[in-house]
Amino acid sequence: MGVIDRDRRLDETDCRHRRNGVASRKALSRNESRELIREELLDAAERLFISVGYHGTSVAAIVASAGRTVGALYSNFANKEDICFEVLKRRGTSELSSVVADLAGATDDLDARVDVIVAWWSRLSSDSNLLTLGAEYLLVMLRDAERQAAAREGIERLVQSGRVLLDEHLPLSTSDVEYDKAVRGVIATAAGLSVAQAAGIVDTDESRSLLLDAFQLRIARILEGSRPKPS
Repeated sequence: MGVIDRDRRLDETDCRHRRNGVASRKALSRNESRELIREELLDAAERLFISVGYHGTSVAAIVASAGRTVGALYSNFANKEDICFEVLKRRGTSELSSVVADLAGATDDLDARVDVIVAWWSRLSSDSNLLTLGAEYLLVMLRDAERQAAAREGIERLVQSGRVLLDEHLPLSTSDVEYDKAVRGVIATAAGLSVAQAAGIVDTDESRSLLLDAFQLRIARILEGSRPKPS
């Protein structure tokens, strides 16, 4: 029996014992147990990545914080880069859900919806540790073609989600191409501002102002493109 297989069995047994009270009411399936372990590892990794940074976090520290084994981590993730990517992706999904909920609760006024985006970025950009982690991962990714490919897939999903958001909350006669340009432009600006803020080039207020400028410019172009052309 290999080390990883043995550790996986130990982890599954440990999971059953540690949660005996819950298991007595409803036993976890193999997939549920695996997902539980994966989420515990992601939770531990996020805490460490955010608090001490990418380079200050080790696989050993992650498994110790999660109360798991190295084998459990490697049965769910390829390496530290992979788990960092999954942490950032999960956080991105959570942030997107948050802004969707805020937009849904806003009035139909365009300015009110822009204010929602600005308030969201203001809150997000004030989390300097998160921005630093994002910048660290971007630098790690630069020389890793596999990581870049995975990131591109994530960005494409984000662009699609952003396009749906614009389509729902800016009900204008605008092509998908224009929406794509708008979303990519804002994402690119936000990524650059994340690095700039982490490096101390801009502060939180400047970052918020610059993103607002970029967002308003893109919205203005969408509005211009949606107007009927003179015959």
